[in-house]
Amino acid sequence: MRSVLNLISLLAVGLIMAAIIMAAPADTTRGAELMQFFDRFDFAAPGLDYRSVLAGLALGVVIALIARISWVDIARGTAGWIANQAHRLLLLGLAAILIGVIIYV
Repeated sequence: MRSVLNLISLLAVGLIMAAIIMAAPADTTRGAELMQFFDRFDFAAPGLDYRSVLAGLALGVVIALIARISWVDIARGTAGWIANQAHRLLLLGLAAILIGVIIYV
């Protein structure tokens, strides 16, 4: 799962880099050469949507962060905490049931 999420986040970063290259200014000599290279391709898009670029960047960062979480350790820790707090949770559940009976009767 982690490798799939890493691949998706890398694809998102690559897409963002491609969008930034497409938005390069054409007023300098280097930018003009770059734009001549991209004139070979037929891009019918009217321009770069900066909100989409920002959303893609945020999505890539979130996917990369989610991929770093060890979900197995979270499940083990939660199960261990519930096992350690079983008596308190039982008393809390019993109290909730008794309070519910008092309120609704």
